[in-house]
Amino acid sequence: MPICGEGLRVSRRAALVAIALSVTACTQTTGEIKRLPDDPDAFDREIVRELVAAGSDVNKPARVLYSLYIPSRSDAETAARQLRSAGYGASVQLPLGKLPDGRKETRYWLVATDRAAPSLEHARRARRYFDAVARHYHGEYSGWGADIVK
Repeated sequence: MPICGEGLRVSRRAALVAIALSVTACTQTTGEIKRLPDDPDAFDREIVRELVAAGSDVNKPARVLYSLYIPSRSDAETAARQLRSAGYGASVQLPLGKLPDGRKETRYWLVATDRAAPSLEHARRARRYFDAVARHYHGEYSGWGADIVK
């Protein structure tokens, strides 16, 4: 998987987790994770719940990945530089292309990383920050994930 950026390496496993988490709403009936308009915390609560269920201590720092999609490569690279200057690791990946559901993803995938305790409160702060960054570059913040830390 091609990675552009300053030394950030995203493992295949981490990349797959980030792809799987790149969703926008949460419903129990379909099994899909989607962010519901009336409950912006639903996605974040579900990720924290899954981490805890996997045995992770969400009060301990872990590597956290944040996923953004930016339409142009130039804007994605500029956003990555902004995130790096704010202390995050950041890399720009080529568009994913054809998705399993048949749609084609043409936006550049920006993966940012840091170390933090992946609590719900952290997720709320991160969502506000990354939503603002993504909107500034005409993109979308699509979610986060974290390593399991026991």
